Amino acid sequence: MEPTETPDVLAPSPADASVRAARTADLPAIGAIHARAWSTTYRDLVPPEALPHVNAAELTEAWRPWLEQANSGWLLRHLLVACTGPTVVGFAAFGPTAESGAPTSGSFPAELTALYVDGVHQRHGHGSRLLAAGVDLLREDGATQLVCWVPAGDGPRIAFLRSAGLAPDGAARLLLPDEEADEQSSDGVREVRLWAELGAPTGGGAT
Repeated sequence: MEPTETPDVLAPSPADASVRAARTADLPAIGAIHARAWSTTYRDLVPPEALPHVNAAELTEAWRPWLEQANSGWLLRHLLVACTGPTVVGFAAFGPTAESGAPTSGSFPAELTALYVDGVHQRHGHGSRLLAAGVDLLREDGATQLVCWVPAGDGPRIAFLRSAGLAPDGAARLLLPDEEADEQSSDGVREVRLWAELGAPTGGGAT
């Protein structure tokens, strides 16, 4: 069945592109997209030997708990996929920040945990549709802010987020290749944080 024919489409658009809630059957595509995108993003930012082995199958399973929590409806997590026709070409994950604990209602800061679109499908609006649909859901949940950690050297991603209204807030952290790595190591990836205030729901959410 075409995604645009299902009742859970969140952001339909022209040319058979849409955004909808992820399903269990989407997990292999999500894992593969994540693996390809992660390898591409970090390939030029750290030495190759510092990168952990990126395995699509492992990433597929890593996203399974997130999807289960999103489907539970009470942890305020969302896993969305962007589609061209029936094909999943990107995904995004949203939820409360780690610092906010596990809110089930009320005001809380939210995080864009992941947003990736496969290379050949980039620059067709999929990322913008994923972000817009996720923000609508977060507003309905009661989120008051959106933050996102991005590799400092990932200029295109930072530019995309800034064009969507997020801005650097001065926070930074070092993402280490493993727990035993020295925080002074040159093998880590420096990340910067972008954020934006979320206004009230526009009415009705995504349709």
